[in-house]
Amino acid sequence: MNRIYRVVWSASLGMHQVASEVAGGHGGTSRAADHRRVRKAAVAAVVAAASLNTGPVWAFPPAAAIMDGRRLLFVGLADTASSTNWRYDGTTLSITGATFAQIVNTFGTISNAGTLVGNIALQISLRGSVARLENSGLIFSPSNAGIDNAGTLTSASNSGSISAANGYGVENTSYLGQLTNTGTISGRYGVASFKSSAPTQLGTLTNSGTITGTQSAVMNRSATLTTIDNLPLGLIDGTSGLGSGTGIDNRGTVVGGTTYHGIIGTINNAGTISGGSYGIYNEDSIGTLNNLAGGLISSAGEAIANASAAATIGQINNAGIIAGNISHSGTHALSIAGASGAAQGTLTGFGSAIPGTLSSSLADIHFNGGNLLLNDDLNLAGTRTAFNDASVLQVNNAIQVSGDYAQAAGATLQIGVVRAMR
Repeated sequence: MNRIYRVVWSASLGMHQVASEVAGGHGGTSRAADHRRVRKAAVAAVVAAASLNTGPVWAFPPAAAIMDGRRLLFVGLADTASSTNWRYDGTTLSITGATFAQIVNTFGTISNAGTLVGNIALQISLRGSVARLENSGLIFSPSNAGIDNAGTLTSASNSGSISAANGYGVENTSYLGQLTNTGTISGRYGVASFKSSAPTQLGTLTNSGTITGTQSAVMNRSATLTTIDNLPLGLIDGTSGLGSGTGIDNRGTVVGGTTYHGIIGTINNAGTISGGSYGIYNEDSIGTLNNLAGGLISSAGEAIANASAAATIGQINNAGIIAGNISHSGTHALSIAGASGAAQGTLTGFGSAIPGTLSSSLADIHFNGGNLLLNDDLNLAGTRTAFNDASVLQVNNAIQVSGDYAQAAGATLQIGVVRAMR
């Protein structure tokens, strides 16, 4: 009679163990052949424990991942023969075929040139940690999430495709240090970072590819997103041809009377940020919005909406084009600067054919530097003031100002139309 060893999870101990079972005979090769390496390692562990006279010790190296819903990979223990779709050298998991994976412990690198597919195609659990994810293939979910990070993902790069038909392309509820996209990320939400049971952070999101979402391309809810860098040719789009959606959506949440804030440190845009309803929608806090030369922020709804009384955008620096209405519902003043040198930023309506509307009913507006082509009506509810502190404002079309306009000595208003402001 042979003694066969298998690996089981002990709920009471909170770890994997090696257990023994009695085999019925010598025949059959299905499971036994597949797990030969695990059995050998198990026997070696038992022999080592016995040689130390410590009694029965069944501890086994902790599981690092579960492949295909059933195959265990162990920390530091290579598995290069169990599947033709992937191989694991003890540190790096290389995927060339079709599979799905759950990471439950410390990993070095996951490199996918094949296909990860499942309701959650790649899941990093609460105790899971991945140093680097490299995707040049396809990560796809027909429902929930392409990537679901509930643990630690230090760095992720995508030159392929990450998508979810009706969920999250990339879902982060814990810590994601850096996400770099040169490919495509899509879903109902393209990239979403939101609070779960622990503080949630996404460090830097860098995009020179395409991020789309039928609801939101990038959503930050009750979490901290340090920096969004949308590079030239980068598209962050919340439209997807449906006439609705938001490019970047930032909000907080109140749970049990406690407010968990949505905070975005800096948005740098040299590409396109757009949405059917909103280009950028903010109910909480954005530190600085830099729309760089060549950058476009646009929407047929509102290009930028600071949508609550508590909402703040510390500074808008516009050397590109903001095409669409800008609404500010916050109680703190809104500051807007233009381009430097001979360059000029533009504030205009969607499609640039007609003026847009820059509105603020609860706070003043300050133009505090740089050169701006102003093709927006100023709706200040008849009670607020637009202060030109230090900007050069160029007005080429007649615009309406509902409220007051005040100009400092060092500022300039250039009128390039027959009819002046009214």
